[in-house]
Amino acid sequence: MLSTTRRLIVKSLIEYQETETADWASACSDDEFLRICGAADWLLHKGPTTPSGASMMCAKAIALAAVFVRENEPRQLAKKRRKTGGDMPASGADPILDQRPDFWKQLELGDHHGVTETFSSYWKRKA
Repeated sequence: MLSTTRRLIVKSLIEYQETETADWASACSDDEFLRICGAADWLLHKGPTTPSGASMMCAKAIALAAVFVRENEPRQLAKKRRKTGGDMPASGADPILDQRPDFWKQLELGDHHGVTETFSSYWKRKA
């Protein structure tokens, strides 16, 4: 199961120019946070691969998952390639952004919590 921080979700979204979703992700509910982690985990393990057979980059999987959870519809990101860097609050400046998902809740809900048939079929077609 994927464990990340809200800060890294926001950073990934900003890098792909998904600023509205980045704003949303910084304050999304705990269940939405768990669904982002579950959908990103699915993309990394069962989603499309690169021509070499490797899974997609973690930052891209996280950003795609957040867009899906927010919009309830899978789609490509605003930018195909990410622009690294960007303005992020300093670590420790906001304890909510440094929060990780509840490990025990993730175990209870399963690795791919939040993945729907629409999501998986969309990304399987892209493989």
